[in-house]
Amino acid sequence: TKVKLLVFVLALALIITVFAVLPTYEYLEAYAEWSEDKILAGVFALAGLYIVLTVLLFPCSLLSILAGLLFGVPIAVPTVVIAATIGSTLAFVLGRYLLQEWVKKMAARYKVSGAVYRVMSRNGFKVSILLRLSPIIPFNALNYALSLTEISLLSYVVSTFVGIIPGTVLFCFIGSTAQSISEASSGDFDDGEGGVARGILFFVGLAITILVTLAVTWFA
Repeated sequence: TKVKLLVFVLALALIITVFAVLPTYEYLEAYAEWSEDKILAGVFALAGLYIVLTVLLFPCSLLSILAGLLFGVPIAVPTVVIAATIGSTLAFVLGRYLLQEWVKKMAARYKVSGAVYRVMSRNGFKVSILLRLSPIIPFNALNYALSLTEISLLSYVVSTFVGIIPGTVLFCFIGSTAQSISEASSGDFDDGEGGVARGILFFVGLAITILVTLAVTWFA
């Protein structure tokens, strides 16, 4: 178990180093130009990166926005949903079968985890969807946290796929309103449709997070 954890930590450290040292913004610009002529290859490249970063606990909301900017909502949404579901499933399997002790140690730091696990044992599918609907709850950390619950793999995959669709649509739509990669990456959407979508995302996410909290308190 220690060897598996060491390999995971080293891989995570390597990815962080790569993103910190390499000129990421220039690479994104080059990727955008390349994907204009090779859309299918660009979609698969983004999906592959999305899967890897999801497993390695990197926030991927920027990739969702980038997908909306480069490919438009009709292509970006299914690409992101499928890639995020695959990445989440891989993380779930890793957490349940290979990194269980490490995940337990991480979860033990939060007192609320016990209540969440009790709720998941009785209403796993419904609560999982509610958790996925909230953009405030860390998406990638949740993949590993849910691996400790009694939810079945099938219920997990279906609830993840369904639950992330609304948020994905909003993130991709925000990206589609951006004029450039710099605007998309900076999140400067104070005016126009992008700003409205971001406002909707915040308030709806806040409402769902409150609903999840009430559900956990009620059923625990």
